Amino acid sequence: ASVPAGWPKSFTTDGQTINNLELKAREKRWIVFSLTPPDTAQPGEYSLKVLTITGDGEHNASLSLTLAVEEVSRSIRLSCPFSSQTLAVGDTISYPIRVENGGDVDEKVFLYASVPAGWPKSFTTDGQTITTLMLQDHESRWITLSVTSPSTAQQGDYSLNVLVVTEDGLFNATLSLGAAIVPY
Repeated sequence: ASVPAGWPKSFTTDGQTINNLELKAREKRWIVFSLTPPDTAQPGEYSLKVLTITGDGEHNASLSLTLAVEEVSRSIRLSCPFSSQTLAVGDTISYPIRVENGGDVDEKVFLYASVPAGWPKSFTTDGQTITTLMLQDHESRWITLSVTSPSTAQQGDYSLNVLVVTEDGLFNATLSLGAAIVPY
């Protein structure tokens, strides 16, 4: 097969990868041609040619194909219905956060939160503590960030930052939240 350099290709028949195939007179077999464009492939149309040649080189057949590579959209977004909450020393607050995969591919994202030193934090969904989240293309999921202020925290305003990063590290989203410790 004539394909762009660096594009993995294979031929299979009956579930087996093959490099050649012996056929008896008038025998027919289905062959599957697989081609995987790399992530770096530019969008556009690519002309391909599959060529078969008899062992003695006397006969051949070819099939011309056109492969259209389309650009895939990827985006991750975060939102929260409120950006700040108040709490007392030693209390726990929870932020409902919507994680949205606005892209055309499934994404595994890693969840991070930057909170003041000594403030325990966790992400949960469906009652389970999580550090990653799997999102189908165009799927949104609600997670909860819970943060507890220590008994030694001082009154005042504090910043919390949420970061999600795709598994390949190419896309991320951030969300800035606030927490204000007030007297009882």
